[in-house]
Amino acid sequence: GLVQRIDLGSGIARYEPVHSGGHHHHLVCDACGKVEAFEDPQLENAIHRLEEASGYAVAGHDVVLHGACGDCR
Repeated sequence: GLVQRIDLGSGIARYEPVHSGGHHHHLVCDACGKVEAFEDPQLENAIHRLEEASGYAVAGHDVVLHGACGDCR
């Protein structure tokens, strides 16, 4: 319970420490491989609204966004 596996797609996984609080998601640069964490309260609210509308009891979620970082654009 000290680390969590993060699936970044394309068969790539990383591990990071489990932090108390501070739920976050990841941005992945497909050109250089840089991975950055981000937090977005509005995204969390949208996921909660979807949970309520669908009737699902969501136990967890991961969001990984792929693209090009500012250095690779």
